[in-house]
Amino acid sequence: MFKDNTSNLWAGGFSIEDSEIFVNTVLIENNLVINNSAKSGAGFTTFNVPAMLQNNVFLGNTAQQYGGAIYLYTVNAGLPVVLINNTISGNSAAYQGGGLYLNGSEANVINTVIWGNAAPTGPSIQQLGGTIEVHFSDVEGADPWPGTGNLNCFPSFLEDGYHLHYACQLLNSGIATLEINGVLYKCPEYDIDGEPRPFSVAPEMGADELMTTVSIKKPVAENSTAVTLYPNPANDRITIFTEEGIVIGQVKLTNHLGQEVYTGLPENSRLDVSKLRPGMYILSVLTNRGEVKQKLIIE
Repeated sequence: MFKDNTSNLWAGGFSIEDSEIFVNTVLIENNLVINNSAKSGAGFTTFNVPAMLQNNVFLGNTAQQYGGAIYLYTVNAGLPVVLINNTISGNSAAYQGGGLYLNGSEANVINTVIWGNAAPTGPSIQQLGGTIEVHFSDVEGADPWPGTGNLNCFPSFLEDGYHLHYACQLLNSGIATLEINGVLYKCPEYDIDGEPRPFSVAPEMGADELMTTVSIKKPVAENSTAVTLYPNPANDRITIFTEEGIVIGQVKLTNHLGQEVYTGLPENSRLDVSKLRPGMYILSVLTNRGEVKQKLIIE
């Protein structure tokens, strides 16, 4: 985690710069970059070093000039910076590029959420030279950003600002593999919490992967088992609803550490969760038609 840091020049969070060490692309993954400030590139800056950023969250970073979250400067031609399954939200820049700022760089953006950022010019993305390709990403603007599969819809985040609500429109809206300029890119096998991706027929956009109404054996589109939890998020009791003909045999509830906190058969399909600590849990429901897993949020 890079949080609450300040720089008088670049990169309040962190940066990578020209060096013979960086011969190949640098992998940067599974980081929370929150509430940092700098003159430019408040969250992350790269100078002439190609990088792949995946499963990162840039939230609430502030730049006095350019690049509230990320500043990309003149990366070598043919070696782009690649952003896959990142969430860039709530950042700001006083001049340009509230979310992402490119200065003569090449960038490929896939399965990434860039929403709720602020700047007088280019609140989501600002480009000064270079090239950028954006595909299967949710980018705030007057219209969807040019590219394949892009959205322009409000992402329903939980209170932490990056985990997705189970009813979010970004469910199954990303892509598992995509070829750009002859290079095949794949989404990360796990999300920022270490949960499998894609969990269903397609990955989500952003750093978080939802796990809802999915069979282990078959994707949801082919699965006759349907399980719904209500309410979710919850703080008292939840009710497990199933389609007609579905019989629940066992229910397991595990926390984010993989520890089982409940195993059994809830009476009348109602489960008391009032004594559980707030956080994210996985509810596994074994039925006569297979096993279904869902993400459950306890508030």
